[in-house]
Amino acid sequence: MTGNQPTEQHLKAELEKVKQILREAYDLNILASAYRNVASVYYIYEYMYTSQASLEETLIHEHMENGIKRVESKLDMIIEQNEELIFSMRQVEANTERTVGQTKEMLSVLQKNLEVQQRTEQNTLETAQYAAISANYSKTTAFFAMADYLGKPAMGIK
Repeated sequence: MTGNQPTEQHLKAELEKVKQILREAYDLNILASAYRNVASVYYIYEYMYTSQASLEETLIHEHMENGIKRVESKLDMIIEQNEELIFSMRQVEANTERTVGQTKEMLSVLQKNLEVQQRTEQNTLETAQYAAISANYSKTTAFFAMADYLGKPAMGIK
């Protein structure tokens, strides 16, 4: 050691001593391996120090509390997923309503277009009929215009 400051090698040696003491304590198998961490040991120490509970009661209490925290965590996750699902469903509903409105509008436009096409078809048929009548009238007029013999007295007939 230089001055009051420990060297790195000294600190590593001290850390190894602490790890050895911890291994020896855990080897007594007083605490289950699930509780062999700082957070659990601290919880167990505080709980037993501030209450009349035995180690068994403390472990049961810690186990239940830990289980409740896991359940709460899972419930929070489920609630969050449900909120996301509800939000997604509302988006789908809004999109569906918009799509239904657009579809109704398109059907209305298509219906009007169909009615216009039907009127156009009827007008085309009527135009064709009028054209045929007009052509027939023109032929008839031309025939009578050329048939000048109809207006003259027949030869030899008095």
